[in-house]
Parts: sequence; structure tokens; C-alpha cells
Amino acid sequence: MTGYTFKPAHTLAECDAILTAPGALLETERVVVDGIIIRSFKNLPPSLRSFWLDCVQLYGPKPYILFEKQRTSYAEVHERASRLACVLRTKYGIRKGDRVAIGMRNCTEWVIAFWACHLLGAVSAQVNAWLPAQPFLHCLALVSAKLVIVDPERAKLIAALPQPGRVLVAAADGGAPVQGKPFKVPRGMSSFDGEIDKYSGPLDAWRQEPECKLDDNATIFFTSGTTGMPKAVLSTHRAFQHGWAGSIYGRDRMLLRRGMKPWGRGDPKATSAILNGVPLFHVTGCTNTFMGYSWQGFTMAFLRKWDKDAAAELMQREKITSFVGVPSQVNQLMDTPLAGRPFIQQISWGGAPAPSNIIANSHKLFPGALLAQGYGMTETSAAVVAFGADDYMMRPKSTGTTYPVNEIVIMDTSAEPERQCAVGVTGEVWVRGANVMKGYWKDPEETKKVLTRDGWLKTGDLGYVDEEGFLYLVDRGAW
Repeated sequence: MTGYTFKPAHTLAECDAILTAPGALLETERVVVDGIIIRSFKNLPPSLRSFWLDCVQLYGPKPYILFEKQRTSYAEVHERASRLACVLRTKYGIRKGDRVAIGMRNCTEWVIAFWACHLLGAVSAQVNAWLPAQPFLHCLALVSAKLVIVDPERAKLIAALPQPGRVLVAAADGGAPVQGKPFKVPRGMSSFDGEIDKYSGPLDAWRQEPECKLDDNATIFFTSGTTGMPKAVLSTHRAFQHGWAGSIYGRDRMLLRRGMKPWGRGDPKATSAILNGVPLFHVTGCTNTFMGYSWQGFTMAFLRKWDKDAAAELMQREKITSFVGVPSQVNQLMDTPLAGRPFIQQISWGGAPAPSNIIANSHKLFPGALLAQGYGMTETSAAVVAFGADDYMMRPKSTGTTYPVNEIVIMDTSAEPERQCAVGVTGEVWVRGANVMKGYWKDPEETKKVLTRDGWLKTGDLGYVDEEGFLYLVDRGAW
């Protein structure tokens, strides 16, 4: 606790009851998945295809992606993604459930490739673009990708292989040659834009593939590989979408606690923008941020490379109202002319441990902004607990409290048999809920080590829960 005081307008239980009530946007229901009863958000789109088509219908002409010299609307991204989905099906034989690997920096082409995969019903495998050659190529081989889509930097890694396979290379230059050098597709590979532009068939050929269902395979993300090669984390359409739905819940719970009206999906005609400072191959950058803000019709800006001054200049020039990044990026923004600007409405961080003073410092420098953080992991499609604003100010060492679709227990794993710890006692954090992964791709043994038969994920992290249900982390596990 700190000297900061706050009397919430609603208890946590009251917020849960309001936001998940019958007929509410975030209504929940009990469902059975793989024989386990879990609580799930009821109103999720049935697939990522449906999610995207709904966004296009609502926000078509609105600016969607801002990357260097490019400004691309929702409708323009959809047109390119539809063409690419048709190319994937007609030329490359990609079908529902096939894996397509995406290995790029944050850019417009990444977004087009992602939505093309999910219009078709393919499983998109988001590979860490910053990996060295060996682990990067390991990820591609692990998922048996039927096609690989990369930017020029990653194309060089693949070009060294004796048989690089089927590869599309995107310029990813934001409308200008990288470092003044013209883009050239390596021998044996094909041009991303060239294949899209050459396609002359019907733009709805992807509809020949049946639509996915909520519990079909959807995405693969990769662990950091700190204890070995990265593992491939497989999630369903249900699990993946709980990442963005949970982030909406967390924000609206924060508003209710302040006595404010929940924002919900927001105004489709609003002109809000966000700078996404987290890589799209990371669950924080993708499920919470990219998906959540796409669903709300935001314009999303990317930087080619993180630079605090470039970020501040971009946010001021474009009147970007929100920022999501890792804690170090937020701390860097405090040392720019952006501090104190009244148009900043939201700043969130995650993906790495946050220093306990970050909330107080952020509150001083961005007094009008909603400040929030979350805790989760690749295996949970990003956050499972979150909080912000006043609750965070009162408990700067906490990571938040659970979403309604998650359960957390603290376990004494040294006991025989393992048993739940009392309130305030440190143990291993176990998580269960609709956003937990299906398992590690092609690795049943590792899956059994971390997933119990009744659906609990052993995070490897150490922490404790206080009397009010707020989680405090003591140490992060090595995954």
C-alpha cells in the first residue's frame, strides 16, 4: 500500500456483475471445452474471419494503418488481404488449418498477411522477427509452414538454406526504399505485392473454405526460448480472442471503479489513434493491442524501429491518443516533449516486469491519461490479470486482478500432494480459463508438464494473492 487513497464507486464483484450481465457486450457463459467447464465471453465473433469482416463493415473508409509514408484504410487493407487470401488458396494450395508463417517487423504488409490467413481459415504462425538465424529457422521447421511470408531482412536468413521452400517477400518499406536501397526479391522467392497485383480472379475465392469455429486452431506464437529453442504455442479462435476481449473488460472495469461510464466498443465515427510499440509477433502487441484496437476502429501507427523522440514526434503530429509498449518505452516517453500533452488518453504497458515507481511517475507526467498494466504470457494469449488508474496507484507492486474468464490459484508445489497456499503466502501461480493455450505444437510431453488434466496452466512464476484478490509477483519463471 501507498499513501494514495481511493474509494471505488463499485466493488470488483459489482463491476463483474455489471459488465458480464445478460445482454451486456461482455456477457459470459459456462461452456465445455475439451471436457473442462470454463467461463467464456459469450459474444465473441465465431472466428477471426468474422471478426475482421465486422471491422471492415463498420470502419471501412477509416484510416487503419499508419506506417511511415503509408496511410491505409480498413477497406484498403481488406482489398489487399482478400487478394492475398485468394492467391494463397489458388496458387499455393493453402486450405483451412494449414500453417502460414509470418516473419516481419511491424508494418502494413504484416497486417495484410495476417488477415489474409484468417479470411482463408489458415493458422497464422507469428515468428519473432528479431531471432538469430538458427532459432528463426527452427520455428519455421517446427510448424511445417506451407508458406512463409517475410520482409527483406528475414528473407536473407531463409535464402541461406539449400531449399528455402515457398516464400513471399514483402518490401515492408512504408512506401520508401529501406536506407535508400531498392528492394530486390531473392532468387527462388516471390514478391508479396507482385503476387497480389497479378491476381485477376474473383476476390471472394477464399469463401470456398468453410468458416472456422471458435474451438478450431487459429494462431501459433512462440515462447522466448530462454531455456532452449522456442516452443510453438497453439491457440484456438476462442482462446486468441479472449486476449482482446479481456483487455476491453479490464479498461471498462477501471472506468467503473472510478464511477465513469464504460466505453464498450466506442463510437464507430470517432477518430482515435494508437501507437503500438510492441512487436506484432508478441501476444501483448497482437492480442491485446492490435486486435483490441482494431475492434474499436482505431488508427494504428507503427515505427520501423523504436526511438523515443521519433515516437513523441509522431504522437504529437498525428494527435495519437493512446500508447501501448513495454515499461522501458513508457519510461523513455517521460523524457520527451510528449509529457503533459492533454490529448494523451491512455497509456498501457506489459510484456516485461514493470518498476514499482512507473505508475506514480506516469501519473505526474500524463495526468489526464488512463494508465494500466497487465500480466500474462504467450500461453495465455496475453493478460490474465490487469488493472490501472487508482487501483494501480494504491498497489504499485501488484500486477492486478483477474478477468472474469480466468481463475488463479497459488500452489505449494513442494508439498506432496501439491496444495493451494493460503492468502498472502508465496507459491507457484497457476491459471485456468478460456484464453489458455491448446498446447505446444508437436510437443505433447512439454504440454503435459505445464497443463493439468483439469485445465490449470503451471506458469512457473512465483507470487501471492492478497485478501482482495490482487496478484503480486515475486519472481518470473524461465520458459
